[in-house]
Amino acid sequence: MTSPSDNPLLATQFDFLNLIEDSKSKEESRLEQIKTKADDLSRQVRNLLLLYPLIRLEYEKVRLGPDGLNMFRGLDTLYLSFAMFDYISECMLFDLGAKRERIIQHLAKEVKRIKPRLSKKNSAQAGEIILDQLCNAKQNHQSFAFDYFDAQKESKMSRSFRLILFKIGEDDEGRYHLTKEGFAAYLSMLELDSNMAQEVDEYLIQKLIDRGNFADALRVAGRNRKRTIELKDSLKQKIFKLNRDIFNVDWQQDIKPFLDQSRDHIQARIKEEGHMLENLTDEIDQTEVNNKDNLLKLHDTIHDCQSQHRDLHKDIMGFNEKFLAAQSRTFRTPRISNLANLEDEILSLLGKKNVNDLSLQAPEITATMNMPSIKRIFDPLMILSVIDDQDREERGKSEVKASDLVLLNNPLDRFETKIIQEMEAYLQQTVPTEGETNLKAVILQAESENRFSAEQILCLVYLSFQWYGNADRSPKFQFEKLTNKKQKLTPKLSKSVYLSGDNLLIKRGE
Repeated sequence: MTSPSDNPLLATQFDFLNLIEDSKSKEESRLEQIKTKADDLSRQVRNLLLLYPLIRLEYEKVRLGPDGLNMFRGLDTLYLSFAMFDYISECMLFDLGAKRERIIQHLAKEVKRIKPRLSKKNSAQAGEIILDQLCNAKQNHQSFAFDYFDAQKESKMSRSFRLILFKIGEDDEGRYHLTKEGFAAYLSMLELDSNMAQEVDEYLIQKLIDRGNFADALRVAGRNRKRTIELKDSLKQKIFKLNRDIFNVDWQQDIKPFLDQSRDHIQARIKEEGHMLENLTDEIDQTEVNNKDNLLKLHDTIHDCQSQHRDLHKDIMGFNEKFLAAQSRTFRTPRISNLANLEDEILSLLGKKNVNDLSLQAPEITATMNMPSIKRIFDPLMILSVIDDQDREERGKSEVKASDLVLLNNPLDRFETKIIQEMEAYLQQTVPTEGETNLKAVILQAESENRFSAEQILCLVYLSFQWYGNADRSPKFQFEKLTNKKQKLTPKLSKSVYLSGDNLLIKRGE
């Protein structure tokens, strides 16, 4: 059997097939990443659905309660819902659950705190309504059900859940309990400091790795990576604000504690992430090839977090020098300049304009703020070269001669006969019987009358240029070129769209 090495054509085919396989594997890997990310988004949507009953309660609160009382106007039902979750969770810790009357009493106290003018009866009634709404009493205490799009299955799915569950205990008394979904809705809204949240995530990742649950560990590591990016951005914003307001900053009170706390936190994260990477390396070595995907992704994610923490640690360590340099710059004598102060005299005025005026002036504003492009000089020879090129350009400009006139090949062909006749009649009407005028005056008069289009005025110009110097074609008019003696020429743009320069003198034919 012929091997690929013996046959060049066969070897080329094998290389091509290997290239296709590599591209397929890369595409499959990319699709797998998209699928994993989509699955994470679907999980977020499913968790977000847990808050839907609370949002719906807040939206429909004005319709609840007895007619005419407006009991819920001004009440924060979101706060009351979480206050109820918090109370039930405490009762589950110290008791078998929360009794109905105790929940209503607790909610009535919170309602009175928010709206003191409500009576005790109405406050208790409001608490009872909130409890029934989150138990879905209107639907006979059935589960809440909401639809969502599942990206992994690529179809619409439905999620059914209960936030609060009523159970009969061993003492034959009914008590309310938070379900797993109720705890998820309650705990997901707890606000943690970003530093504390990172420590909690790292603890979870380590526990999940120890239990061999690498898929969930990867998910938590992805969340921790986003927290790292958030921490990095918040620290940079803090440092930027300190630089902006350097006069009102106290190093000992405002900066040093903040930097010390951030530095200690980041150093601890780098150390902890190093331990996790060591453990992951051991796990990867001991795991079979088919089960290494999640481990490798987890290793890369944690390594990226560690790299970002190292960069952030470097920025914090160098902030002392930056702060001292910024302070020293503030004590320097500012350079005398005729330029307006950007913040006080320019940006403050622009901030008072409306959006329409600002958008119209945007090109001019951005043009004044753009940095000029200046070539750098790298050696003495380049200095001589630049000077020589500049002299050559100046000499070239002075030696430029006026170009000869170019004969237009019957430019009147583009105009209709009717337009030509109209403009010829207008020219005959405009030129005085005695005396003379010039083409510029005729054009300005035609524009001021506001009855001719730009096409008609252009026809008038071409008509005059074609008749210039041709007595056979213009027996009614005489065209002469103006000289400096008859008119002082000004080589600049006039208010109209035409150039004010060499022109034609027009007078009646003899």
